[in-house]
Amino acid sequence: MRQKLKRFPPLERDARLTQFWFLVDLLALCVVIAVLIGGVIVRERLPLIPLADGDTWGYLQPALSWLSGFGFQDTERDWLYPALLGGIIKISGDFCAITYVQRLLGLAGILCFWLTWRSFLRLLPTQKPAARLACSVVMLWLLSLYALSSQQALLENRIRPEGVLAFFEMVYFYCLINFLLSRWRWRRTGSAIVYGALTLGFSYAILLLKPSWGFSLGFTFLFLVAGALGRATRLLRFGPVLGGAAASLLLFFFPNILGFQKAPQLFLPSTLVCIHAEEIVRTSPGEGSSTALNSSAPNQMFYEELAKAYGKAKENPNCYDALGFDTDYIQYRSDFFSIVTHKEGWTNRELASVCYSAYFRAWLQAPLEMLNKVWKQLGLFIFPRHGDFYAGSNWIELNHELIISRSFLPDSQFSPEVRQIYLSYLRSLQEPESKPSPPNKFKILDWSARYVAWTSFWLQVAFFAAIISICLRRNGKALRLGGFAVFAVLAATYGNVLTIAIVHSLDVSRYRISYAPGFLLGLAMIANYLLIIASGRSDSCEEDGEYKPSEANSVLASRSHRL
Repeated sequence: MRQKLKRFPPLERDARLTQFWFLVDLLALCVVIAVLIGGVIVRERLPLIPLADGDTWGYLQPALSWLSGFGFQDTERDWLYPALLGGIIKISGDFCAITYVQRLLGLAGILCFWLTWRSFLRLLPTQKPAARLACSVVMLWLLSLYALSSQQALLENRIRPEGVLAFFEMVYFYCLINFLLSRWRWRRTGSAIVYGALTLGFSYAILLLKPSWGFSLGFTFLFLVAGALGRATRLLRFGPVLGGAAASLLLFFFPNILGFQKAPQLFLPSTLVCIHAEEIVRTSPGEGSSTALNSSAPNQMFYEELAKAYGKAKENPNCYDALGFDTDYIQYRSDFFSIVTHKEGWTNRELASVCYSAYFRAWLQAPLEMLNKVWKQLGLFIFPRHGDFYAGSNWIELNHELIISRSFLPDSQFSPEVRQIYLSYLRSLQEPESKPSPPNKFKILDWSARYVAWTSFWLQVAFFAAIISICLRRNGKALRLGGFAVFAVLAATYGNVLTIAIVHSLDVSRYRISYAPGFLLGLAMIANYLLIIASGRSDSCEEDGEYKPSEANSVLASRSHRL
């Protein structure tokens, strides 16, 4: 096509390129709409009744307690998701509204995926027609994996933060890319401050939803701090950081307005001990150790009881193949914590202190073993399973999900109005109106997920090799900002994965499924970036290292914005 365009005068050639790219964008929009319709069909085949699991009560009980006028009481979870649940139930008076809202946000997340990718294109030099078309095809392919995956749809059917997590992540990525555009490409002070504040605010909100976002929040802050570097007005440099800090402080103090009462934290310290039981048992100090003089240090009885529970957990690892033992057995079924608390008479705070002491002692006494555990977990991300990106009906047993949901929801005392709503939900779990039918499995998407799982590692290696090469070249300035944007999106997934690998285990499929949408977006951006490099420079891409978009690209940007 490019050879044919060369026969036309420059202005006519730019006009024809503009028309071609506009048609490509219009076609991509039509495909996105079709994918959205497919996503609606996938979700429509799942039950409207929200499903429960072992963690559901930790989020639901505070919401129902708040609606009953008792305040947020006796919870170890952060306030944001229980507050969302409380607001939905308060407005609708029906638990099925939880599923409706989470599905709607899930579909909105699909649209944000596409909008983020389009914003990313504005950070790049003008693309050749063939490269632009190929990039659109790759993006739509990866978007389909996310939008049509039954496992993503099932997360939206559960009462847990993963039901809204993908939406919050996609909005975060959209704000992040537009912050980079506003700060470094357009140098617009107002939009840079707004998008910067929203970027850090949404990043902190995701941390409230999922603590595994810990390192990702740190990366977000570093990206905003990087915006304070370079030549610009002080307001443009420091305004986004200050705006983000203000948004985060608002979210930090908002639970005080709601009367949020957080219980002493036992979930994290107990989880650290259960996940790292193998390494902690190996660091037992033995009889007569000086640790007995320290009230916050675990004694010999603690290690002996943990060794007993670990021995039984190792007999049947269940889904924890990389970890090598069933950590859920230690935490929920072995009575380990009840036994040591009863024998020593520890309070919750004392037990938490002992657990932290045992965990950090393992890092000090057996650092290689702890690092080996982290490396094994990272292997599940470096070489992912295809089911992390897409799974169809064979993965879902809806009847079983409905049956076991009731067992996770105890009877509790609430206000008469709230109790009536809650009992109606319990009855709907026991007697569903219709038998749910699992979504169909698309074989082409299943094959595509296998290909993505196989190539994801090599795509990342190729990207980092390319960005290092570009940074070392003097004439690679036009591509550096786009590469920085790709890394910023990938860093969110890297931070999430690293937090889970250190604190918990990536053997839990829910963790891998929940970070898959953001990772797929990062892979789409990598493919786009590498295709541009492979296709070479466009006609008016770069002169002396400065980015100079052609007239056609400027017209395209304005039309695409209206589209």
